[in-house]
Amino acid sequence: DTGAAVKKRSEPGRADIVVLDTMGELAVLYGAADVVIMGGTLVEGVGGHNPIEPAVLGKPVIMGPHFDNFKDVVARLAEGGGLFAARDAGEALRTAEVLLSDPEKRKEAGGNAALTVRRHGGAARRYVRNILSRLAERRT
Repeated sequence: DTGAAVKKRSEPGRADIVVLDTMGELAVLYGAADVVIMGGTLVEGVGGHNPIEPAVLGKPVIMGPHFDNFKDVVARLAEGGGLFAARDAGEALRTAEVLLSDPEKRKEAGGNAALTVRRHGGAARRYVRNILSRLAERRT
């Protein structure tokens, strides 16, 4: 128990921690967050959400063990220092507490997350250029 006030998004009132249980609001709320725990990755079978969304906004990301849909992205963000792995909800909360209590570490991790996204961004554009270049070579 962290002593923090927790509530679901669908419930009225204010809280330190908000559990999102409504659709279509993630992108807006990522911008308001200090740290993002990808809760769907703490539950087997959900697969999680795309960690690029909070990372590009400079938010440190905490992921549980179930991120089957985003293995490559998670690996790159973790290697870059912008994503933290947690074995379970307790470890995710402890990691969040560390980041929330250390503004410098939080800022550094958020910066690392955004930098990693920028470094690896544009992959689709590069693939299209490569394909078009190869097609042009075949025509000549």
